[in-house]
Amino acid sequence: MKRKRERTKAILMLLAIEMGMASLAGGVIAAVLVPVAYQARGHFTMGGEWLLIYLITMLAFHIIHEQIFRQSRKRQKGGNDARRKTTRRTVRRCGNPVVDVGRSA
Repeated sequence: MKRKRERTKAILMLLAIEMGMASLAGGVIAAVLVPVAYQARGHFTMGGEWLLIYLITMLAFHIIHEQIFRQSRKRQKGGNDARRKTTRRTVRRCGNPVVDVGRSA
């Protein structure tokens, strides 16, 4: 139970860091786009630049999230990112019938 709680804390901390980094990327883009849009319009308005800021923030979060969790998946699998192949032995242990593919009956 304690191990599960610590793992949950670690995941939540990683997600908070990811959100902070993505928000920083969105903030930098907003610091550039909002004044440019203000200069073009002459007044402050909620325009299409906010959609672009949102999309860039979400893209940054996705990229950061994939990089962090790809590394943790590699560590869990012992450095190999390939999926585990199901062998005849593991299929038998699960109680499922073994089917030989490629052999005719």
